[in-house]
Amino acid sequence: RDSRIGHAFLISILRTIVGTTLSVLFTAILAYGLSRHELMGRKVYMVFCIITMYFSGGLIPTFLLLREFGMMDTFWVLVIPGMISVYNMIIFRTFFLGLPAGLVESARIDGCNHLGVLTRIILPISGPVVATLSLFTAVYHWNDWFSASIYINDTRLIPIQTLLKQILNSNIVTDQLQKAIGSSAAG
Repeated sequence: RDSRIGHAFLISILRTIVGTTLSVLFTAILAYGLSRHELMGRKVYMVFCIITMYFSGGLIPTFLLLREFGMMDTFWVLVIPGMISVYNMIIFRTFFLGLPAGLVESARIDGCNHLGVLTRIILPISGPVVATLSLFTAVYHWNDWFSASIYINDTRLIPIQTLLKQILNSNIVTDQLQKAIGSSAAG
């Protein structure tokens, strides 16, 4: 009966498609760079990435940062903060390290730059890992109700999960109030 459900459903679908595509793409680019042996300081970069996986900045600093960037009440606040997943990057990197070095060398000899090697050689043969990590990321974006409840006040940008959570919470509060009123009237 709620007219907001259809629009919220479209926001969820759009967030899942855009968020999954950008996340898999940027995570693959980062993983490819960190899998290259000629990258100076790649172990240091990996340590920095792993530290961010274990220790985040926290909810309040993240909120303040996103507010300072002017991303509150925008669609992009649902997509950009989760664009790079260190866990998924480690999976991508491990897969890329297992590929034969001759593939990259032959493409480089033929005149391909690193972006060309990634898009023309590496990603096309990485179908299983791309599909798996796309599924993980899509499920994350589809199920996430918490981000929108914190960063979005505009009802036109709320995804279906957040809307359903709000409806559920309002029903719980209504039921508790009715029970409280009923018990006080009986007493």
